Amino acid sequence: MLNLHHKCLNITTVKITTFQLKINCYTRSLEIPHKIKLKLKMQNQKFDELHFFIAESGSFDNVRDTILIGGLLLFGKYDEETQNKLRNAMVDSLKEINMKYPQNTFFHDFIESDETKKQGKIFASSLAKNLMTSATNEDEKKAYSIIMFQNIHDIYPNTPLILVQRELDNRYITMIWSLIEHTIFVSNKTANKLNDNAKIHVHIAHRSYTLDLDKSTMTTAKELQLNMKKNNDKNKKNTYFVTSPIDSNQLTNTFNILINDRWKTSNLKLASIETAELIFDKKPKKSDEPTPGLYLANVILGIERSRLVRSQLIAEQTLPILESLNYDQNLDSTAICKSNYCNGNIESLIATIEQYPIDPNNMQNQELVRTLVKEYIRDSKQFQNLFESAKVIVDNPKNRKKGSELLRLLEYIYRNSSKPDLFADLYLTMMQFLISNQFGNIMKSAELWKTYIPLENNLPKLGVEYGLKIGTEFRCRRAISLTEQFNFDYAEQIMTEIGTHEETFCEAMAKFFQVSADQIDLQKIANCYDTLAQVFAFQAFDQYKRKLSELFFRKALMLFNNPVDQTRVWIHLGHLACDFPLQLKPLWEEAVTNLPASDNYIDDGIKMPFVTAVRLKGILVFGNSEQKKELAETMDSITRNYAYEVINTYPYGLILQKLAMLNAEIGNKKRANKLFEKTIRSLESGEYFSRSLSTIAKIRHSLFMFESNMNTNTNSNFNNFNINSKIKYLQNNIRQFIAQLPKSQITKQQSEALQFIDQQNTLQQAKRILNNIRFLHW
Repeated sequence: MLNLHHKCLNITTVKITTFQLKINCYTRSLEIPHKIKLKLKMQNQKFDELHFFIAESGSFDNVRDTILIGGLLLFGKYDEETQNKLRNAMVDSLKEINMKYPQNTFFHDFIESDETKKQGKIFASSLAKNLMTSATNEDEKKAYSIIMFQNIHDIYPNTPLILVQRELDNRYITMIWSLIEHTIFVSNKTANKLNDNAKIHVHIAHRSYTLDLDKSTMTTAKELQLNMKKNNDKNKKNTYFVTSPIDSNQLTNTFNILINDRWKTSNLKLASIETAELIFDKKPKKSDEPTPGLYLANVILGIERSRLVRSQLIAEQTLPILESLNYDQNLDSTAICKSNYCNGNIESLIATIEQYPIDPNNMQNQELVRTLVKEYIRDSKQFQNLFESAKVIVDNPKNRKKGSELLRLLEYIYRNSSKPDLFADLYLTMMQFLISNQFGNIMKSAELWKTYIPLENNLPKLGVEYGLKIGTEFRCRRAISLTEQFNFDYAEQIMTEIGTHEETFCEAMAKFFQVSADQIDLQKIANCYDTLAQVFAFQAFDQYKRKLSELFFRKALMLFNNPVDQTRVWIHLGHLACDFPLQLKPLWEEAVTNLPASDNYIDDGIKMPFVTAVRLKGILVFGNSEQKKELAETMDSITRNYAYEVINTYPYGLILQKLAMLNAEIGNKKRANKLFEKTIRSLESGEYFSRSLSTIAKIRHSLFMFESNMNTNTNSNFNNFNINSKIKYLQNNIRQFIAQLPKSQITKQQSEALQFIDQQNTLQQAKRILNNIRFLHW
């Protein structure tokens, strides 16, 4: 029964175990190097046939063993003359140590003792020499290479030994498919040597292993019709040699289905698969003798395996290493990426890279990366689409690890191209900036901003569509990141450099790009107004900036045509109103009527957390005692069901803090204390911005605890001890908060608070800080 999958290949009904392998590909041209002309001819020659000779070496059921599959590649026809030359190379080499072909081609036997190691070294050196010198004029039309997969890690199921072996058979075949796919489709080195309609022939040696069987297992083995031979070793009475046959017809159909499904645009065909049992205990009859190519593949694997296990059999490398690759899910994802590229499916290519990030430093991916470099840089429009699709992934904080790996790939692609590209320079800088912000790397973000500024004057070269998009987004992102660092003055400067209320953003951008105002995308201008309005909202204790904030929010609201963007602005206006309940209650009432409808001024806390946050703040600021009590009870049941991964994302920490403040206000001090503690854990476990807000939550919590103790405890000794400890704790939290402020933002009072510990001054300082925490920071 065949079960076909893209990510793995099941040949039996037994599930394949998870495994990780390492691929070593070795190649050495065996053509005669006597004329440079011949070398050039060979480099440019294309072949109509490719033959794989694949065997296995090492015990698949021994996790400590060095396990290899692979062997020989032959470009061109594999005729009787070629077979004879390969056989003679092995026969002549074995004669030098008084050994016979094919009985003594099981190379593992050469490393069992010091004497046989010497013989093995002579044989290996002689074989390499004979292969190099056996080429004739006829052989100049052929080329030989060696490819090898090394298994470096495996996970075995807890199943009976024979069932494990069935799974190992599956794994052997899966490795063979990966070897074939990587060699003829993913690697350009092989594809460049083949004609478009070349035929692929595969010769596979059956997998062999030993079983130590008891009587009950013996019955099962017979039922499975295993090809078993008794071990002649008297010390291993119950040990049997087993050969796992491979159905060549079944395998041919399976591999062709996978090729047709994944590599639709390729004309390469899998013409035949031949399987054979390698016989070592006697000389087989001529009619039953497996092809010499398989014996040579087995010998090569044995030689390389002995070198890999550091047996010191062969100190020097017999043949040069072409590449060293890790075989895991990444190998399959590389093939999927290449097939998506060949099929012109850019969206699937990006989706695959998102799911299985490609590491450009991994040699296995070099061919794919080189293809992307060559093709995407050549087609600038496709290149831009690739970068824009990637930015969507990078821009999602939940994907920050995958995003950073994808960014590394794109940067590698671009840096290895010979064509400079302004679009790529700007987009890479922006994506690096986004990743730096997500990881809270303030210094790196500042460096990337400095990298961007000299490039900004070149934006008109990209045209108003791309230039305006990149320029306004970079400015807005930089301003928002500065507000998260409490650097409001610099954030304001970033935005007012490109437009102010005297000269509108639209007019300024039209002048910069030398186009008419009607060519400016108003959605980008709306983003600028929304960003500048947020910067002013954080400084709204200044009445003039408060008015500017509301003005710019309303300008953004008029320009945005997307309901999602409009909702975001109403959320911002709601937060602004909550900072000034006496002056801006009408603004709150206007904002709340334009927010998505929900019961009790809240929603489920999952679908619309930002709406939940502002509605909760509105009840805290504008609600009466009855509304506050009802909301506290309702939200209490909701927040108890928040998942762990949800609580640690923005703005859930602030939702918990508002609920803590609500419980404190209605006198539920015990619940308020638990919610403050939960708030701090949530914010400290979140992203950089959340962690910076945790210091504010600590100040708020420590102030709440201090005032609660002052009101409830009467014992003077107890009070004195707690007062001093809580004042020190509060003072420490104030220090942490001030330490993260830019020097330009630190006031004289804040500086004084760092100099001494005093109850009255500390409490006043804490309240002053909390009173100045505005807008989205609480």
